[in-house]
Amino acid sequence: LIRKFGKCSDEVKVNLFQSYCNNMYCCALWNKYNVASYKSLNVAHNNVFRHLLNVTGPCSVSQLFVNYRIDHFTVLLQKGMYGLLSRVFNSENILIKTIVNYMYFMYDSDLYI
Repeated sequence: LIRKFGKCSDEVKVNLFQSYCNNMYCCALWNKYNVASYKSLNVAHNNVFRHLLNVTGPCSVSQLFVNYRIDHFTVLLQKGMYGLLSRVFNSENILIKTIVNYMYFMYDSDLYI
């Protein structure tokens, strides 16, 4: 992305970043990873955004995300988890309803927070 679209405007770069880097399919199911793995992925996500916008030197990546109105890594994970939980709890499927209504679902499931 950086090589092919390095001379494009920041708006195009932000759209490319959102298209290619903010799609974290099945991120709500990433419950078996440890904290170090999440931190590494967060740093990589931030570095890709920095390099794509050609920002050098010490600057706040959080401020960049706010300025360009992009969700940062933890917000993407939270949205993914909330989306999965809302789909599970609002499902009309009888099997899923049975599992969700099971007495110990809240205590045994990794999905329930």
